[in-house]
Amino acid sequence: MSDSPIEPIREAAVELGNDLARQVDIAYQDTIDAGTNVIYSSAEDASAGRTNVDDGDIITIEYIAQAVANLKANDAPTFDGYYVCVIHPHVAYDLKAAVGANDWLPVNAYTSNVEKVFKGELGAMFGCRFVESSNVQFYANASDGAGSTGTVDVYPTYVFGKSAFHHAVAGGMQSFYDPLGKGDDFLRQRANVSVKTRVGFSIVRQEGLYRIESSSSIGSNAA
Repeated sequence: MSDSPIEPIREAAVELGNDLARQVDIAYQDTIDAGTNVIYSSAEDASAGRTNVDDGDIITIEYIAQAVANLKANDAPTFDGYYVCVIHPHVAYDLKAAVGANDWLPVNAYTSNVEKVFKGELGAMFGCRFVESSNVQFYANASDGAGSTGTVDVYPTYVFGKSAFHHAVAGGMQSFYDPLGKGDDFLRQRANVSVKTRVGFSIVRQEGLYRIESSSSIGSNAA
């Protein structure tokens, strides 16, 4: 093993940057979770509420189609002709099981006006591009399916158009490095790496954002 601190410091900076990006993403979700347009997958009543979602109320293509239809009716602007859906892998599993492989438009078949393929993009359906992210924060033990909290995890799936929400960054991400030997490190054994950013979030167009809340067949629904 080399005694050079350079490589561990570089790796630490990368990991800290990745973790900060995840935390910023979570803060973004906290903001868009306040969106007022929600479709619940409760079999009894799609407007009943989060605590009425039981373990069998998984996502279906009808909920996606409903959200997209509402966005179109609201004249929500698109991203290069498509809306975007951000979906947790557990929910994506159920959706992929519910539709045939031929129902998806693969990424490499998009029309030429698509400027950028998103990281984790699965493909498109109903004029909506699907992006899978394990960083989607679900509501743990949010429902008993009968109007109270319980043991069913409820997952949000976001369907939105362009300019539905925005963020503002002051100065971007900054990284800081304290070299070996600083302070009481007289043996020159420790170096410190840290990162920070300043960012704010806001929903701009409520009519351009829908949230579908469902359970998952492979989620944690234990009694």
